[in-house]
Amino acid sequence: SSIELAARTTPRPDTTRTLQTAMLARDLVPSDIEQRHEDELLISSDAEQLPRKSRRHWYMIGAVAVGVGAAAALVRAAHVAPNKGTEGNAELVTTLAAETSCSGLGSNCASTKCCKSGGKNGFQCYAKNENWAECLETCEPGVHEGEKEGTYNAAGQFVPAKWSCDKLGTRGAPDPCSAPGEDCRQTRCCSAAQGGSGMTCFEKNENWASCAASCEEGDWSCKALGNRTPYAAGCGWAGKSCADTRLCCNVGFSCVVKDASWTACTQT
Repeated sequence: SSIELAARTTPRPDTTRTLQTAMLARDLVPSDIEQRHEDELLISSDAEQLPRKSRRHWYMIGAVAVGVGAAAALVRAAHVAPNKGTEGNAELVTTLAAETSCSGLGSNCASTKCCKSGGKNGFQCYAKNENWAECLETCEPGVHEGEKEGTYNAAGQFVPAKWSCDKLGTRGAPDPCSAPGEDCRQTRCCSAAQGGSGMTCFEKNENWASCAASCEEGDWSCKALGNRTPYAAGCGWAGKSCADTRLCCNVGFSCVVKDASWTACTQT
């Protein structure tokens, strides 16, 4: 029958594997068998090395992660670490924004109520109204010449504002130097605040000396009395006062207040 025929013609699984192995052995020469054995050894060796290389790879990744974490911690500490140079002086050193400095000539002194040194007799803070006061040498109550502030009356006429000239604070110290056109024999210096920048006090004779940028001998002896007044840089230098400019010329320096009598450029 068909069932018996199939049983006789189909070999058992074990018999088939044995025949295939025999045929393979018959076709291979000794050199081929030796090469196949070496290939199998190489594959086995690579399989054994793979876990070792993998472990080394993860060890390197772990070391890099630890290094990055340490660097991040150092950067974070640098950002939050206090400045040791100013930590102990927190009560003495404040920003200039908190300073109530005196006002210069022509500026509003309604809030400061004091004037910087200047003028022959010093400047006084005089009030115009409750919103404006100015540093002047003298002040006359009433309408000042050239007044542009005011109101219009019912007839449409402009009514200039009047000055009360009330004194706010005390008068400032006089300018220790002379203005151009003044006799500078006594002061021997020229006032930068009054237009004397770049000028020297030159003597004309024993009775007169004046501030000028240069001098030609002839009627003048041109003897220099004192030093030339430097041009204002508009900022203070390291360790020098910056009370007037509120700025520092040096990079990395800030204008700070030490106390009521000293404001200077300090490295920050």
